[in-house]
Amino acid sequence: MARQNSVFLYARVAKKPQIRIDETGNSHSLGTCHLRVIRGPRDVGDKRRYVKVESPIIMTNNENLIHEMETWEENDMVYVKGTIASKNIMKSSICPHCGSKNKKEGQLVFVLPIFAKKVKHCESKEECMEELMNKREISDIALIIASVCREPKMLKTDAGLIITQYQVALNRKYRVQNDPPEIKTDYPWVKSYGANAREDKKRLRIGSVAFYDGYLQARVVHRTTKCEICQEFYNWDDKAMEIVPYETEYMKNCKTDEEIAQEAMEKLNKIKAQFSQDGTGEDDDFDNMDETGEPLSLDYFFLQA
Repeated sequence: MARQNSVFLYARVAKKPQIRIDETGNSHSLGTCHLRVIRGPRDVGDKRRYVKVESPIIMTNNENLIHEMETWEENDMVYVKGTIASKNIMKSSICPHCGSKNKKEGQLVFVLPIFAKKVKHCESKEECMEELMNKREISDIALIIASVCREPKMLKTDAGLIITQYQVALNRKYRVQNDPPEIKTDYPWVKSYGANAREDKKRLRIGSVAFYDGYLQARVVHRTTKCEICQEFYNWDDKAMEIVPYETEYMKNCKTDEEIAQEAMEKLNKIKAQFSQDGTGEDDDFDNMDETGEPLSLDYFFLQA
C-alpha cells in the first residue's frame, strides 16, 4: 500500500505547549500542543452552515521540534506539516456517584509533526480567528491513502443526515519514538457525509484502498461506563479525531458497477419477499440508531484527541 499520509495545519496555539522532561532532567522527552484550525470552505455534505473550529493535537519526541514548541505562546499562529498517528492508551473518567476514577483502554489519534514553525503572534483570539478565516484553505488539510479494515456502516440521524463511518489502516511514513519498531501501521477512522457517505457505502469493503482529500475533525463522543467500585452506570464525554473526506478516489479492490447492481437487485428481491410475507419492506441500508439519533457504533469508537 502506498504511503500517502500527509497533514498540513495552519493553526492557532490554544494554550502553551506541555513539555515533558526525562528522568535525568537533561533532555526533553515529549512535546504536546493543542491547536485550533478551521476546515476549508468546500462542502462535505454534513449540512453545516457555519464555520467550525477543529481541535487537533500534535505530539512529538523530536528534540528539535520540542525546542521550537517551547517558544510558542497562546494565540501564536503556527504552520505544521505532519502525519496522522495513533497509540493505545488508558482513558480515565470519574464516577459522579462515588468519585472513583475508572480507566478504559482506548486509542489516541494525533498529528505527528515533521515540521513546525511559528509564523506570527496575535493579540487576541478574535485576531487569530480573522487570520484563520483569511487562510482557511490551508488551515486543515489531510491527504491520505488507506486500506479499509472495518466494514463501512451507513447511518441516518433523526435530522436526515446520512453518515458512513469505518476504520482504515495507514502505513507509517515515520517511526514514532518509544513505539516498538514492529508497529508500522495506524488505525484512524473515516467519517463521510451525504453523497460521499452513500458512495463510500456502495464502493468500499474490507481490503479496499482509497485516496482521501479531506480534513481532520475533532468531536465529542458520549460514552457510558459501569463504575468498577459502586457498580453504577454513568455517562462521560470522550473526544475523537477522524478523517472527513471532501472527495474519495476508489483505487483498488473496490466494488465495481456490476457488483453494485447485483447487490441492488438482491436487496430489491429481499424487500419484495419481505413485503409479500408481512406487508412491510423496510430499507436495510442503514444500521441501528439509539434514541438520541446517535449511531450505536459510536459507542466503540476509539478515536481520541
